[in-house]
Formats: sequence, C-alpha cells, structure tokens
Amino acid sequence: MTAIASRTEARCYYYGLPSRPYLVARTDLIPWEMPTGPEAYLMPKEFRMVGHHKIEDIWENDLAPKIHAVLDSSKVDWTSTDLVRIGYVHEAVDSNLIVCIGVEPDTLPFDVGIDVALQCKQVVLDSGIEDVEVEIRESNITSLAGPKLLQPSEMQYSSANEVNPVTPAREPFTFALGIPICSQSTPAVEGTGGFFLDEGGDGKRLFLLTTRHSVLPQAGDSSTENAVFEDVSVPPNQSRHNVSLFGKTSFTHHLDELDYNIKLYFTLDRRDVAAKETEREANKSKFQSLGEAMRAGNWQGLEYLHEDLSTHWAAEDNRVLGRLMYSPRLAVGASPERYTQDIAVIEVDPSKLPTEFNGNIINLNSKYTFSTLIAATRYYSKPAGILYNGHLGLRGIIGVDEMRNPTTHDQTAAPCIFVLKNGRTSGLTFGRANRALSFIHRKSLGVSKEWTILPSDDKKHEPRHFSTKGDSGSVVVDFRGRIGGILHSGCGSEESIDITYVTPISFIMDTIHSYGPLANASPIPGPVDEF
Repeated sequence: MTAIASRTEARCYYYGLPSRPYLVARTDLIPWEMPTGPEAYLMPKEFRMVGHHKIEDIWENDLAPKIHAVLDSSKVDWTSTDLVRIGYVHEAVDSNLIVCIGVEPDTLPFDVGIDVALQCKQVVLDSGIEDVEVEIRESNITSLAGPKLLQPSEMQYSSANEVNPVTPAREPFTFALGIPICSQSTPAVEGTGGFFLDEGGDGKRLFLLTTRHSVLPQAGDSSTENAVFEDVSVPPNQSRHNVSLFGKTSFTHHLDELDYNIKLYFTLDRRDVAAKETEREANKSKFQSLGEAMRAGNWQGLEYLHEDLSTHWAAEDNRVLGRLMYSPRLAVGASPERYTQDIAVIEVDPSKLPTEFNGNIINLNSKYTFSTLIAATRYYSKPAGILYNGHLGLRGIIGVDEMRNPTTHDQTAAPCIFVLKNGRTSGLTFGRANRALSFIHRKSLGVSKEWTILPSDDKKHEPRHFSTKGDSGSVVVDFRGRIGGILHSGCGSEESIDITYVTPISFIMDTIHSYGPLANASPIPGPVDEF
C-alpha cells in the first residue's frame, strides 16, 4: 500500500535538484528512509532523459491529456507535467521513468495528493504501461525575465589556460548572442536577446528576437494590455518603445564589479611583478584598441574597458539598441501544436551595428577555455560544429520531428540532442533536450506544449541548472549551431530552475512570417569553420 509522505520525506526526497522541491505524493512502493549513522548523508538526485520507451508513442496526444483531465476534475492547481527519469547522480544504472506533475505550493494536501497520484497511475496502467510511476511535487512556472541586479560573478584568474578576465566583463556590450536587454520604460525587468534576423527581400533592416514578457512585462497573462504590439512608424519616432542594453542599476553594478576586479588583479599582479607606477602608464599607452587591451589579460585591460564603458555607454540614450516593432499577444495553444506564443521583435538601430558584424554567433570564450569546450563536446556523435575563433556560428534549425527523434547520441548511444545557450544571468550553459515534450499549465492562459531542456554539467557533486531568471529570450542551439528555439520559462522555484521550457523555432518563424512586414525575415547565418 502506498503511504502518505512524511514531512521529512517531503522535504528531503528531491535532494539534489536545483529548486529542492517538496514531494506531495508518489505511487511507487519503495519505502523512503532518512540516512542514519556517523557518515550518513543524502544522495543527490537529478533529472534524466526518457530514452527509448513505448510511452512516447502515446504521451503527447493521448496519455498527457487524460492525466490533465484527472487533475482538472480533482481541481488541482497543477503547473506542469513532465515525462522524465529521476535517478541518483552517482549511479549510472537506468533510473525510474516518472510522470512528474508540478503543483502550486501549499495547494494540495498530502492525503489528497496521494489519491490524485493513484488516479493518474491508473490512467497509465489503463494505457498498457506498467513500469512508469507518478510523482507530484510543488513547483512554480517562472517566466525567466530578470531581477534588478546581477549576481556576483565567479572569480576567474588570468593565465595561459584560463579565461581572460576582460572577456566576460565586455561580453554584454558585444553583438555575440546573450545580450542583456530591457524596455527603457521598465528597466527593473531584464531578459536576453535571442538571435538576429535580417528583413529579407529588398529590406536592409536588422531585427533582434526575444520574449514578449522581457520587454512588455506589464502585459500580464490576463491583462487588457495583452494585445498585439505593432509599430510601423519610420524611426526616429519620439513615442517609440525603446529597448536598451542594461537598466541603469544593472549598468552601475557592472561598473562596480569592474572596479573590484581591477583592484583584485592589480594586487595579484603586484605580488608577482615588482613594477613601478610609471610602467603602468607606459603600458596603458600601448593599448591602441580595446582588442589589444583584452589580449593583455591583466588589470590594465580591465581598467581600459572601465574607461571605455564609462565614457561611451553610461548615458541612457547611448544604451538604446532599438525599438520594439512587433509582438503578438501572449498566448498558448496558438497553433495546432499548442506551443507558447511569447515573442517580440526589436528593430535594431543601424548606428549600433559594428562594421565587423558577421552574423549570429555565440562567444564560447566568455566562460570556458578551448580544452573545456572540446571536453564538453566529446560525446557528440556528429562533428561538434563550428568553432570560429572560439565563436559558434548559428546556421540551420532543429525541426520538431528531430526533437522527438534525435539523430545524435550521447556516450551511452542513447538518442540525445546536446544543447547550449548564453543567457544574461547564468551565461553559457550546456543541457540535454528531452525527447518527450512537456506540458505547462497557466491558470489564465491554459495548457501549452514545450520543448524540454534538462541540465547537464560534469560537476555532478553540486546542483546545476540550464537557466535562471534573466535568461528569458535566450536562443537554444545544438553544438552544430542549429537553432532549436527560444527559452521563456522553467519549473522549480523563483530562485532555482529544475527544467527549462523552450518554444520551437519552427513555430516562432511561422508566427513572425504571418506578420506582413516580416514575411521574408530569417536568422542571419554565422561564420563557419570546421575543427
């Protein structure tokens, strides 16, 4: 007989997941026991991909809707349904396959939850599936627009085999993807610029794609302001909806971090080299460009960058990237596939385009060394694409059929798409796309279907997440540079995201093309260089 979870079990059952969710109910019969003894400790758990299983054939169009019907008839405030495996981090054996149901915190008592879980389990059994359990956990759906302040970045020391400290400091001010953006009128809410599109046809304009809630945060799920945004005026336009690089508070904090690192690297440098103050000025005069300063890899490079940002980017108007041109209303079920429609298109001011702009790239140098990147792609079964001076050029797309049936494999030969993104808050992260699409439930909008991204990190001893608040709008790509979609939300808690949800690129482009002025728009290909 399945037992009602104790409060200790509820608190500790999902130890290891980034958000540490509370267990409400589970249908398996394995007793849970708190570890005891002088060296007792909780074993961390992690989400894993489904792999091959017959449940995939009925999940999206048959089984999931039946489970949703049970939840709705029981008046459960559910937030998501994911088909995943949950296993212990240090155990490589096949883990249990779970229909994992998220519910709003403090809305489903344990005794009611176990009854709901058993009803859902019966639906699974009635479908001819006997080796899948049901678990219910407390979990929010969080739109990944950002907080007011940046989190302190991890210190990185400059050496021949480590990331140059200037690189991540200047990264937000480049056109490499992962650009931190906000509406000029709501600077406290920030997101990430996804990827660039050109106008196509005879047009010369450049656009940047992101999520609607990153630049129109006031247009809530059920608000009357949740209407199509359209600006067909020709710039300059005094009433236009400007989109900026960084809000004022975030920009100031970025400069403060630079100040701290300048002092840090100055101290470290002086410990190793007995240099005079006059040599500092002599060295600084040799920096003819920001690129030269960056290559120097020392405190002078950081100081030069601080001076450049303070001089050219401090004024609010100087950080305006462009204007919001088009954003369809926030919706779910906007197509037969019922994906989330959370899209905004920004027209980039021509004055912001550098002469060296060469298409959509993700700068892989901003966080990892070359050897680390090679190690990260070692299990990828096709040529890991295209590192161009440490840049990953974006070309092509991942279709929905391939999302469900990957053509690449992991180290165990299981079908898997390895993905990455560069977000405003969490930076460059790696993940694994789940073959089984997930469903999320918003009370005011309804149920939507999502491409599901699970975390992936070699440092298995600590919780990791693929995304966090502020990463909304980031483009998710595979290691060959093919675009999979735009991330918009995740489940877990406000502070930690367990699973990331992505709108597929095919639906995004269909939506964009349905708007006349963008009928010919397409992602700008990045540079290509096999390694």
